[in-house]
Amino acid sequence: MTENTLRSVTVERTGPGHFTATNPRGGTISFGTGSTEDGETDFTPVELLLAALGAARPSTSTSPPPATASRPASRSP
Repeated sequence: MTENTLRSVTVERTGPGHFTATNPRGGTISFGTGSTEDGETDFTPVELLLAALGAARPSTSTSPPPATASRPASRSP
């Protein structure tokens, strides 16, 4: 990692409910709304956040257990 700790991404809408984030180094990741009506398998923003938190947690062993988290499904009114 460089001394510059400022991080940024550009998010582009690629279709209804579909987005691509690009970092300054050219890395990309696609994500969406999580709608399963069309068989979508993209990560949702919440799942990406959980993955980032899991990857950022400190580890004292060479093979840490997988980080897991969940949230209750949204309730329909």
